[in-house]
Amino acid sequence: MDDVFGECMHDESLHLERRFHSAGYREGITAGKLATLQAGFNDGYQTGVPLGKRLGEIRGRLTALIAIATMLRCPADNLRGLLSDANKLSFAELAPPDAEAEEHARLEHGEPFEISPELDPHSKVDLLAHAMNTLSSDDSTPKSHLSAQQQLSRMETSLSAAQADLGI
Repeated sequence: MDDVFGECMHDESLHLERRFHSAGYREGITAGKLATLQAGFNDGYQTGVPLGKRLGEIRGRLTALIAIATMLRCPADNLRGLLSDANKLSFAELAPPDAEAEEHARLEHGEPFEISPELDPHSKVDLLAHAMNTLSSDDSTPKSHLSAQQQLSRMETSLSAAQADLGI
């Protein structure tokens, strides 16, 4: 009788041990994912917000200057060209590559690995900007050989010059 009772207690002990081990493992995985997710968000936020703000300000200033130039009956073709160029820039071109994410993706999925456009939230915004751009301009314009960052700097310089020309 002692053997049956002892065996039952041993089985129950093993069962409880497995349950607590599984629960602890799940909690550890969840805590690890949350910590990694937060760190990734923080890094992405620090990178993305200044770039998005900079590009958004350029687009907004260009749109306002085009409206002002149109009201003043001043030529605005150069401003429209700059806006077209700004609309062609994507976040993926502006942001530095995320080496850690690329390495993780390579280890997880093998080489080469690319996020499909359906899963990439930035690509939807970029596709919409490209669609809007193609409605307002022709795509026969040669691509710039400048980096996206250099293009932003060039646009800011041109924007300041256009503002001065308009007396603003």
